[in-house]
Amino acid sequence: MRTVTLKTQTGPDYSAGWHTLTINNAKYSTVNDTAILDIWFEGYPENFNMRTWAKETNGEEWRIARLFRFANAGIGEVMDEAGEKRLSLDDDAQNLIGKTINILFYKEDVEMPDGNMKTFSRPYTDPAPTAFTNAAEVFDEASVARLKAKAEERFHSYGKGHLNGTVKATSETEETLPF
Repeated sequence: MRTVTLKTQTGPDYSAGWHTLTINNAKYSTVNDTAILDIWFEGYPENFNMRTWAKETNGEEWRIARLFRFANAGIGEVMDEAGEKRLSLDDDAQNLIGKTINILFYKEDVEMPDGNMKTFSRPYTDPAPTAFTNAAEVFDEASVARLKAKAEERFHSYGKGHLNGTVKATSETEETLPF
């Protein structure tokens, strides 16, 4: 009879594809006069973070707001203005801490100074919510799947990195949200 030592998986999972993560730190800063929000995740080192750059359309910042919305963080009053639903958000970075969100990891091949190629894992900047309901909206499993598919489509058009075949591009989605 013999014995075998079974090794347990330790350390974070960097595989390409969707990961449901908990945010453990968030911090605003500015790069080239543009606001950015960096977030870090439980179980991952400090050098692995997702950076979200502020983006405005028609005078309304939506990219950082989308991160708060999909993390169900800082949700305030729901208003009806001329038949349009509007949501007030408390966008203090601390409101993100402890919130759970879906993040797409991809692989990026980088040429090192010695000429060798190395593959790094990166979090893609388009998150998807987990399933939840709040005062403003409902994200069920079907809507989460549609938002993931939209993020995957944007990733494939991004032209940088790869998913190692773990996530397929889809051209048929029913999502009509402007982000």
